[in-house]
Amino acid sequence: MSDERTFTQAEVDQLIGERLKRERAKYQQEADQRAAELDRRERLLAAKADWQRKGLPVDLLDAMDITDEALERAESVLQRYAKNDNRPTLPRSAGADPNTVPYRAGPDPLRGAFGLGKDE
Repeated sequence: MSDERTFTQAEVDQLIGERLKRERAKYQQEADQRAAELDRRERLLAAKADWQRKGLPVDLLDAMDITDEALERAESVLQRYAKNDNRPTLPRSAGADPNTVPYRAGPDPLRGAFGLGKDE
């Protein structure tokens, strides 16, 4: 006769149950991590769309924490900064984006080149 141990059905069920429990916990942790990453990406895309609509710098979001509190703080600071910006602004014209068109304070060099505006 051999000295091998035999297991009862209850012992086999217990061993298999413990193994399944460990595997489920491992896969649940992976699923939770994937869900958290997907949620972060969705929040980032939504925040970028919102900031773009409000005229705020979207690229800043890539370097930020995307929690609701952090977004609210950053947005309020940026809006206060924009309100305190005392630079003269150009009137909006068709096709011109005031954020990309450079503005120079002082006399217009083109008007000066054509001799216009010297009496003004």
